[in-house]
Amino acid sequence: MSDARGRNEGAVDLSYKPPKFMKKLTSVDDEAIDAGFEWDALDSNPNIDVWAVRIPAGLKPTDLAGLKIKLSAESSTGVTGTFKKGDSSYRLQSVDGEDIFGGEEMQNLSCLVPKKGDEGALYAAPKPIKRLILTREDPIPIPPPSAPLSQPTRRPQPLDRLKHMFAPIGSEPVSPPSSTMDVDQFAKTEPPKKKKKQDTMTEAEEPKKNSNKAKSKDKQPQPTEEVMDVDDAVEPSPIKKAKKKSTRTHVKAEGGEAKKERKRKAVEEA
Repeated sequence: MSDARGRNEGAVDLSYKPPKFMKKLTSVDDEAIDAGFEWDALDSNPNIDVWAVRIPAGLKPTDLAGLKIKLSAESSTGVTGTFKKGDSSYRLQSVDGEDIFGGEEMQNLSCLVPKKGDEGALYAAPKPIKRLILTREDPIPIPPPSAPLSQPTRRPQPLDRLKHMFAPIGSEPVSPPSSTMDVDQFAKTEPPKKKKKQDTMTEAEEPKKNSNKAKSKDKQPQPTEEVMDVDDAVEPSPIKKAKKKSTRTHVKAEGGEAKKERKRKAVEEA
């Protein structure tokens, strides 16, 4: 379809129009406008920066009134400073987009600035916001130079559990120690070599004496028994038993000869 035949819709207005139930917000802080916190003043002056400062709990924005921060000439981006109130000290540090210090929640903040030409209506600030964080520093106690250095306390070790034995692979097993007895003083002992020699000499002499005694007993002659001539049959007196076998056989042989002699005499008399 050609433009000539098309319907003429007129000029299209694409500007933002708030809903009907919303009202226009205006600034209620006239002192801030008079101090220069105004949209046109920020846009026209390139030497003015907009800072957003995050303060810790226990500190009010009014406590920062009249605070002066010295900017270093060497660093144009980094802003640092210290602030002290009472016994507490605070440190001011700038946070960039790539900094890992913190303040990620401040990256999406936008500042609304009043505008005088529009009856104090609030508009987004024409300049980017520099994000600053004010953190509290805990005081570090400094010991006096005369104070002695404190040794760190050692953690108590569980001695009742330290009973494991760690040995490398292939090592010989370790036998438990033999029971020992505590003594006050050790007795003085003579050299063991001399005792052994004396003991062996006495032991050798005793068997020699015993063997000599046995030999002398064997060599002593045995007494012969006396025989009396009687008419009746004569019986020999009981022979005492000798301890050794050799003496027994000798006595028996003598007794047999005596019997034969008696029988022979009896036959002759008859």
